[in-house]
Amino acid sequence: MGICMDKLIRDNFDQSIAQEILKQYEINDSLFQLIQCNNNFVFDIVNNNNSFILRITHEKQKSRELLIAENNWIDFLSQSGLLVSKPIESKNGNLIEPLIHNNQTYYCLLYKKALGKSFKSNEINPEILSKWGGLLGDLHNKSKGYKNDHKHRTEDWHYDFLNPEQYLPSEKSYLIEKIISNRKKISDIIKSNNNYNIIHYDVNLSNFVELNGKLTLFDFDDCHMDYYFADIASSLFYLIDVPNLYCTRNYSISRIDLLGMISNYFIESYKAKNPVNINDYCLLNLFLQRRVINIFVNFYRSHDIDKLRIAHPKVLDVFEDAISNEIEYIPETILSKWN
Repeated sequence: MGICMDKLIRDNFDQSIAQEILKQYEINDSLFQLIQCNNNFVFDIVNNNNSFILRITHEKQKSRELLIAENNWIDFLSQSGLLVSKPIESKNGNLIEPLIHNNQTYYCLLYKKALGKSFKSNEINPEILSKWGGLLGDLHNKSKGYKNDHKHRTEDWHYDFLNPEQYLPSEKSYLIEKIISNRKKISDIIKSNNNYNIIHYDVNLSNFVELNGKLTLFDFDDCHMDYYFADIASSLFYLIDVPNLYCTRNYSISRIDLLGMISNYFIESYKAKNPVNINDYCLLNLFLQRRVINIFVNFYRSHDIDKLRIAHPKVLDVFEDAISNEIEYIPETILSKWN
């Protein structure tokens, strides 16, 4: 899950311009449907039995320079043998098509839709966890050869882009100390080629498909320079239903059994594909905590809080409690065994 766009940008967007953009790719008379408007406007496109994904990004959400860097990494991964969804050139020969709409600048990218079997969170089993962990490990192993010759976001993006001092109300100022502490602890981790490079930050079950036994990864919008722990935390975050520590999402197994499956299949498969020790896995809780911080601040940045409280009356309290008490999401007794 990326950083949500400003509510004003979302409310002033006209979906019908998708049809106009597609003319730049010589795709006419297509059926299109908005399937996501969280951090981008994402459309599912069907044209003559061909399926595409159209992504429209506001310049405040991601600059053209960052999109160029993202495409360069995708191209590097493709050349390294990883199956990834790559953008398609427009009739003008552009991978990124600019768009002016309501005096706002957007950037448009079109992808051939990745075909294959998708996975659902209620299908969690050893086979899926092994494939998932293996995909992430392979991604990190291949990324170690990537040279950062292009401008990417850094790990400070999590704090600077959200700017908690600006978006959190004054009565929540006591949380700033916890956020600063989290940032300091992460910044103190020594960087190396084994634990730090560009990461995807959204390798979850909805962002890869399987065809003929091979996985194709897509949706690189959140990629940035960071510790590999951040990518692992991002993958595990919704799987273990952070920060709710008392149940699991969409499947009827206990949390301890789920963590056991993650240890035996996800982590073991990850380490098989990326065998070099990336550091002390007990640090993973710092990155799970940062994920909670990001989402909590993002609530205040991008949502009407009064409406959010009506729709989800406990969600803010649960996240706030998790931050203020620095909850240990995965017991260190389990994490220490992953080293």
